[in-house]
Amino acid sequence: MSKHLYLKTAIFFVLMFMLALSAQSQYLCGDVDGSDQINVADITYLVRYFFTEGPEPVPLLAGDCDFNGDVNIGDLTHLVSYLFRGGPTPCSNPTGTLVDHTGCKTFQKSDSTSPNLDCVEYEYDGGSKLTLKHVNAGFNCCPGSIEADITIENSLITITESESYDSLGPCACLCLFDVDMEIINLPPGEYTIKVNELNLDEGDEILDFTISLSSSPSSGSHCVGRDHYPWGYYQTAAVDFGECKTFQKVTPPDSMPPDQDCIEYQYDGQGFLSINHINAGFNCCPDELAAIISIEGNVITIEEVEYLYTGGCYCLCLFDLGYEITGLSPGEYTVKVIEPYKDPDDEPLEFNINLSSSPSSGQHCVYRSHYPWGVY
Repeated sequence: MSKHLYLKTAIFFVLMFMLALSAQSQYLCGDVDGSDQINVADITYLVRYFFTEGPEPVPLLAGDCDFNGDVNIGDLTHLVSYLFRGGPTPCSNPTGTLVDHTGCKTFQKSDSTSPNLDCVEYEYDGGSKLTLKHVNAGFNCCPGSIEADITIENSLITITESESYDSLGPCACLCLFDVDMEIINLPPGEYTIKVNELNLDEGDEILDFTISLSSSPSSGSHCVGRDHYPWGYYQTAAVDFGECKTFQKVTPPDSMPPDQDCIEYQYDGQGFLSINHINAGFNCCPDELAAIISIEGNVITIEEVEYLYTGGCYCLCLFDLGYEITGLSPGEYTVKVIEPYKDPDDEPLEFNINLSSSPSSGQHCVYRSHYPWGVY
């Protein structure tokens, strides 16, 4: 073969190869029978290809409807969902976004999810849309923004959460939020959801679970237990802390004199514990009184704080404060109260309570002999 003839033959084959590649690259995904449209005939074509040794899609990649790099039964499911259930367009990439989130949560007796549970709830419309709610996600108390990077690689959905701050930076506390997300163009199938969270301790169980999404609407949830800050904490303002108390010299028998620092409690036997701190010492005119309530093992710690945004007054005073704890199982607990104006030598307000499955109540007091206690 002459050099010129060899060169012409090589150019011919290169051109034919390029034309073939061009034809392959111009296919309509889902149009497996090469008719330039996607319809029921393409479903029939795929059924024959998978089950009766019919011809393969033209080109083969046109049958990769779920865009995962392989042509299999999942593509047939995707095509049926698209044509009959409003599912995602063939070869469209699923995408996920953060939609909304709550503010820092407070917990009431009626809350369905207690603060020691970290959960993902999901709903699927049976075609293409998956909505997710991360319940009790731990973030800083006052982030500038809460963010989530959602990636979908084959059957793995990874959610990586983060936060940013304004010019003042973060607050010196953590808190729980509910975060709403959604993924669109997601065909039916089995998926693993993995959440990369902030504020986990080493050894904490990861929110990582598998869901099976069919062509029918479905929903469910997956939860793991958390036993450390910010989970298990009730970051909340005191329940109606009222005003600085005044006392009469003659104290009625059913009242608490100002030299007594007391905790009164009531338990409903089903998880709800109400605590009243009687004669708690604070600045006379705080802008806000609050407490961080933690439950670690069988120890309930109430750390009381005051906020003096306007500077406060040059005096101390006694207040009555109320707190609520939900989702507390029956058992024996130690209650510890950390008070801002207790002297180092004072007896701590600390005691044991035994909570059974029956309603119960009780009281524990310690004596205080110095300002602001004991002053009329």
